[in-house]
Amino acid sequence: MRAVQLTVVLLLLGALVSEAAKSSGEKAMQKRRRQMDSAMDGDGIVEFSTDMFMDIVLKKRDFGLVLLFTAQAPQYNCVACLKAGEAMRKASRAYQQSLRGQRAAFYFCVVDVDLNRPILGRYSITRAPHTFMVPPQESKGDPVAGADDMFRYEDYQAISGQSFAAKVGEVFGVKLKIRGDATFSFAIIALVTILMATVSHFVDDRFDRAVAFVRQKWIWMIASFLIYAFGVSGSVSCIIRGTALYNEFSQPGPTVFSTGSRDQFVLEGLAVAGLSFAIAATVVAAVSVARNVSVDSSKVWIWTAFLGAVRVVLTTLLMALLCVLLGKLFQLYTLKTRWYRIVDTLPPQMRQLFVAPGKLKKSAGLIRRLIKASYYGLFQAPTFSAVLKKFDAIVLSYLKRLVREYTGLL
Repeated sequence: MRAVQLTVVLLLLGALVSEAAKSSGEKAMQKRRRQMDSAMDGDGIVEFSTDMFMDIVLKKRDFGLVLLFTAQAPQYNCVACLKAGEAMRKASRAYQQSLRGQRAAFYFCVVDVDLNRPILGRYSITRAPHTFMVPPQESKGDPVAGADDMFRYEDYQAISGQSFAAKVGEVFGVKLKIRGDATFSFAIIALVTILMATVSHFVDDRFDRAVAFVRQKWIWMIASFLIYAFGVSGSVSCIIRGTALYNEFSQPGPTVFSTGSRDQFVLEGLAVAGLSFAIAATVVAAVSVARNVSVDSSKVWIWTAFLGAVRVVLTTLLMALLCVLLGKLFQLYTLKTRWYRIVDTLPPQMRQLFVAPGKLKKSAGLIRRLIKASYYGLFQAPTFSAVLKKFDAIVLSYLKRLVREYTGLL
């Protein structure tokens, strides 16, 4: 009988101890949650210290963590860190808006490796940024040890709030929608409305004249150019992918163009479209000037000569502008694809003509010297004066020597 009583007492004591331990664990988790809530900034980001990292990440908790290891100090010039931090901030704001008073299932956290050297040494992190997404854990442990970065390093070069939110959604099973500022869209709608009201006011009594105006060739020429530019720019694709307007984190200042062949900013696409539009407009203008600035032989000869000179000068300037614009477009293309060489696109028979000529011998003829000078001027010369100097040394000196040998005049 006493044995039964003793067994019952021991079972009750065990249950009480277990309940007390469970209650203590729940209180500890609640304390950690309150600690996270109090440490959040206005966008829902928690910046970890070393002690807080050890107390939250390695302990039992009922919430997940999005950990961004970053180097924010200016001396590191970590552009990818700044972009990743901004992307996380946008995703965190979207998550805070979606909670609507409910408890957070996970928290967005930043670990500055420069301020938390012990953490950096613990995980042997050799670069930043690094992003880990760890689920809740029911016991003590280190979920970061052995975990993989959620992004490839090249992904950080074009990371956006939308792509960061999508990755978080995959891991934690939530759908985060990043809402942009609608001010610009409302302004466009208001402008179009005002424009349509103005047009309808003037068209009401002069419908035939309005139709004739709309049917003019130059209007549809401009419309065609704009549609072409919009298509070339790839801006629709950029906006759909949530690409940034420009690179605001580059050093020493913001830039429009990305050096990655697979990356593109919205303004970058529009700039290429504008350059393409300018090239097309220059071609049209050159053709128009060459055709329309006519020379009438019945006029005074001075006026005839003046019109002819104007036509030649304008056409030449427009063709020169066309060459400059084409050069800029090619320069941008090679910036995006540094492996690209225009010579490689030519047929093998023509490609041989662009191979760098060998060293000239003193007995080399005029043709080989012209080829050597032309190649230097096209592909190697840093300045125009260098072209003239090389031409004088290779070609003119040779011609002077020929004249001196056959005539004795020079």
